[in-house]
Amino acid sequence: MPDNDYVRKEVKKGKRYIDQHLYEDLDAKKVASVLGHSVSSLWRYFTSEGGSTVDQYIRLRRIQMAARNLRNGCRIEDEASKCGYKTVSGFARAFLNVYGITPWEFSKTRGESLMQEPKIMEKMPFYVVGYVLPGDGGFRPEDTGAYWLDQDFQKVSPREYARIGGASDMVGVWTTREGEPVYLLGALVKKIQYIPKTMAEMQIPGGTYAVFPVEGSKDNSILGENVRVTWFYALRQWLPDSDYSVDESRTAYEYYLQNENSICIPVIPKIRQPKRTRKTEKRKSQE
Repeated sequence: MPDNDYVRKEVKKGKRYIDQHLYEDLDAKKVASVLGHSVSSLWRYFTSEGGSTVDQYIRLRRIQMAARNLRNGCRIEDEASKCGYKTVSGFARAFLNVYGITPWEFSKTRGESLMQEPKIMEKMPFYVVGYVLPGDGGFRPEDTGAYWLDQDFQKVSPREYARIGGASDMVGVWTTREGEPVYLLGALVKKIQYIPKTMAEMQIPGGTYAVFPVEGSKDNSILGENVRVTWFYALRQWLPDSDYSVDESRTAYEYYLQNENSICIPVIPKIRQPKRTRKTEKRKSQE
């Protein structure tokens, strides 16, 4: 198999072509032909980069665009037809599989609150002192949602917890311990004062973050689903279509403070390639 840079480049080309021809008669065979690859080669490239096949990516992008159109008032029946579904019920099942709610629920009540544009903000660095939960595969918050819900904590006493020096702010973050994925949930502190034996600490760097609001709820099961859908929207829909990329040198995290919840993703501006003109092409050919 070719090196990672080549594979990543070809997958980007494929995704760009799919986005530009999303509602045409499109499948893996057509995309592979346009890019000059065999269907099996392109299948390997796509699955190695994101875990999904070409056809799965096409279906996902159509559902994502349908969600965006539903937010803008489009009819569910029209979106089902555009996405290539023969029945609305088939479209509804696919939509439910992606967003966890039906298109009717999404368009009536929750689409706007769960797919809000983020604020681009500068954040100061801080520490998290908290409980470490085994990752169980981890690192896919768009699948797991608020991972800390319904988990067993090796809790410390209120007196010991108070020594940490945190306020009411809670932070959840995916990280690694001894090479294994773990989820750290704990108090936000400006400096380390005390770490209980059953807890761990982690520094969260400052910098530019895309901050996505998460709709709060009194029912934790709904909160968990809200977190999952917001992660999905942020990572799978907003970022690919935005002017930003994830800054891999820093850490994304979930922020919880009563009903003021958010997901914070470190971002950097995408590098845009300058448009090639006839003058630049002529100059390059003369060099």
